Amino acid sequence: MANQEYAPLTRAFTLDLHRVQTKEAARVTRARISECFRYGIRSLKCVFGSPDSFHGSIAEKILDIAFTDERVVSNTLSEWVFSDDIDVSRMPIFLVLPLRLNPDATPVTADSAFSGFAASFESAASLRLLCKMPFQPLREYYDWQYAARAIGNGCKERLLREYSAAAGLNSRDQGLSLSDLMQCADGYGRWCAGQTKAEAMFTAPAAPPVRAQLKAPVFYTHSQPRTIEALFLQADRHLSNDELEACHETVSITFSLIENDAHKMQHELLLGRALSRENAAECEGHLLQADKLCVGVHGESSSRRIPILRELASWYGRTGDVSQLLALNEIGAVLEVSDSTPLPVKKRFVSDFGYARLLRQGGLYQESVYVLRLFIWQVLMGQTREMPKAFETPLDALLKGKISRVQVASLHLLYTMNCTDDENGDFSLATHMLDLCHFVLGDVAGQELLRAEIEQERGRIARKRGEFDRAIRHYEVAGRLIKDAREEDPYRLYKLHLNIGVVKAQIGDLKSASADYEKAWALAEKLNLTEQIFVYELLQSRASLALRKRDFTACERLASEAADLITLKASQRHKDIGLARFRQGVALCHLEYFDKAFYALSEAQREFEAAGTFGEHRPQLEMYLKVASNKLSEAKPI
Repeated sequence: MANQEYAPLTRAFTLDLHRVQTKEAARVTRARISECFRYGIRSLKCVFGSPDSFHGSIAEKILDIAFTDERVVSNTLSEWVFSDDIDVSRMPIFLVLPLRLNPDATPVTADSAFSGFAASFESAASLRLLCKMPFQPLREYYDWQYAARAIGNGCKERLLREYSAAAGLNSRDQGLSLSDLMQCADGYGRWCAGQTKAEAMFTAPAAPPVRAQLKAPVFYTHSQPRTIEALFLQADRHLSNDELEACHETVSITFSLIENDAHKMQHELLLGRALSRENAAECEGHLLQADKLCVGVHGESSSRRIPILRELASWYGRTGDVSQLLALNEIGAVLEVSDSTPLPVKKRFVSDFGYARLLRQGGLYQESVYVLRLFIWQVLMGQTREMPKAFETPLDALLKGKISRVQVASLHLLYTMNCTDDENGDFSLATHMLDLCHFVLGDVAGQELLRAEIEQERGRIARKRGEFDRAIRHYEVAGRLIKDAREEDPYRLYKLHLNIGVVKAQIGDLKSASADYEKAWALAEKLNLTEQIFVYELLQSRASLALRKRDFTACERLASEAADLITLKASQRHKDIGLARFRQGVALCHLEYFDKAFYALSEAQREFEAAGTFGEHRPQLEMYLKVASNKLSEAKPI
């Protein structure tokens, strides 16, 4: 609450504006943008409150600042509709502002300072009534629908208006003030206690349960939970049965019974899990708050954090935030070790395979291979001594039943993908691995999609070897296998059209390549992948195609989107960021925006240096940097 934090691992700054006045929030956001730009921080996360869309909210102010400040990359932000109607739009509880590159940035050190700001706290009564969700901003008026929902227990908007008029409250069309809302809630409380039954403005509660026949004990017919622990168990049961509305109702009841931080932690965790099931962005704030409370109650190394981190990892996995996932996985690995509970083989496979796939998405191909080799050495082969640099796996160790044939094939397919993507990858080893996948699958039925992935990987290897006709043949086989599968798989079709488009572009058939890229983009929109890391390769491929067509405006836009996306989602993929910034800089040079081109090319140079390789791009990068620098020197007044 009213807090700020810098994460060196992801180079991101978080600004928590909970309980901060709107004017103060706008002031501190402007100041923080300046300070982050000064220190070279590329990501500013502003946590502004619950998903409010009313005029004058903190969210509206921050979005106005983002679209007017030149240091913010505003073309990646979406425009939201602000209205007094609660159902007009839904917004997340935070906004990530990507900041532009500062070529003269000052490194962040222990002495780096950020200006402070003040919080305006609510009264205890309003906090108890309205702050059921963290990061909820203050308002001047609360609309009728929100007020009825906040009071809860069957309160209806129409009856709330009638009660307000009868009680002589100073209500307006836009809603109730905080004090009037508190008076309404207090009136309902007295009615529930039987003090003012004439003011029964709310729907009556459900009738008490009928006593069971056959001399059933009393406690069987009156089993409603009374303690907060029992309510937590009931909410968890609702969640397990996908009864999300019932879960929300039960969790809201627990709010008034919270006595300590342990209760708060359970409350935030259950609320975060329920919102995650609804794919609501607010779940992240609740889960982070639950983890913070868990650290405060049980300690940083407590294994009680593991369920919270897994829920967070599930959310970041769906949003494609690889940097956050890698950070969480490192914490989770430490907690799993401290917990010292050995995992069964199949659970170990799920854990290690997921981590290896995550490392590959982060561009850490050799690390991903290491995780897979360690699993084969320790689990499948049962070795306890130190793993050698090279070893061969006997087939009986692979197929003696510890994991299924499909899992063995999936493991070696992922191994192959890392070999194919790595600069120093061994294509001969990758081909051998694919042959092993094919042999292990054998006559296992119903695995057309996995076989299609194997064919796509054969096509990628052929493409990287320059054997384009063979690559096309493998992709055609993969397409037939996908069509023969029992269920349509849009994601594999997306990858197929992307790979075919890359081959067509390399052989010079730009028209066909463009058509395949359009099909891939349509599938990405269908899968809601357009803002996730999985479309990075498609954006890069389309930018490269636009550059070859000399459509520099489209190239600059696509390369900028690719660079911003990969920077936010997987900042450790320095080579990919450098390549996207390089293409952006080249396009800007041709468009004669030499100042922007110089910044983009300078950032590309830094990213390539961080990656430790320039590939074949060094000569062109140095040439365009020199051109942009000379043009800027000529433009300076004498």
